[in-house]
Amino acid sequence: MAKQCKLPLSLNTATRQRLERDMDEAEKKAHNNLAKYKFYNFGYWAAIWVYLNRAGNFKRPNPFVDYVQLAKKKGGAHDTKRELERPVQAISPAEE
Repeated sequence: MAKQCKLPLSLNTATRQRLERDMDEAEKKAHNNLAKYKFYNFGYWAAIWVYLNRAGNFKRPNPFVDYVQLAKKKGGAHDTKRELERPVQAISPAEE
């Protein structure tokens, strides 16, 4: 499997402008999908925005950081390796 290049790309002006337009479109689509309770689509477009920001080496601040901070305040877990807060109960088949 090929390794991903970590060096910043030297992009021409037209390519940078296209990436910026695509980033703006991805941000709008992410917010639009979140407003419609389409959480999977929101995640898709938010990830596209993050990828384009990194690929173009723009270093723009993440526009979705407020959502992450709100989720953390509401008790959302950001560490997937932590212990469960309560034991998981096994689901038994319904008795007839």
